[in-house]
Amino acid sequence: MKQVGRRIEPPLLAEPSGAALADGLAFSASVAGLAGGRVFFPKGVFRYKSHAEANAHQAACLAEGMARLARDRRRG
Repeated sequence: MKQVGRRIEPPLLAEPSGAALADGLAFSASVAGLAGGRVFFPKGVFRYKSHAEANAHQAACLAEGMARLARDRRRG
């Protein structure tokens, strides 16, 4: 296996640091930006009779959210 890069893990510190907080906030902001700040899945607790039913609900929510996102991007 070929290794392309090397990730340097930050050290675990007993005291919090501002740099670590800034890194965490930057990561959270980049993840939130992936969907344009939109949430595809509704909030709440859902109970399903089977895994298949849960997967179907997840797929339906994702498809609806992606369609909404595409429609909003088309409008400008």
